[in-house]
Amino acid sequence: MYGFRSCPYCRKSYNYGRIISGRGKIRSCCYCHKKFSVNKKSRLFILFCACVVMVIADVLLMLLQPELKKDTFRIMVISDAAVTALCFAVSPFFVRFRNVTDTADKVQHDLHQ
Repeated sequence: MYGFRSCPYCRKSYNYGRIISGRGKIRSCCYCHKKFSVNKKSRLFILFCACVVMVIADVLLMLLQPELKKDTFRIMVISDAAVTALCFAVSPFFVRFRNVTDTADKVQHDLHQ
């Protein structure tokens, strides 16, 4: 279910760098040159959930500690930064590639015949 994404047509895997650097909702496969759509909503949902959990943990820590010490604040900031960086690092594993029916190519193909 989770792992490196592959082309929905030829099943060639995309490496980590291509998933991160790729822009746009519709891309072409560099192997078979067919078009597919990219869905990044689950990636953003995971990041949002992690941020909500971090905020809840920080608020609970502030409520439980009557006096917020310098070391406690540092731990909060470092742990929040580490979780955010981890979410961005694993986010390419949550990108989904889906088939696209390209009607323009079919029309062009029918016109040429």
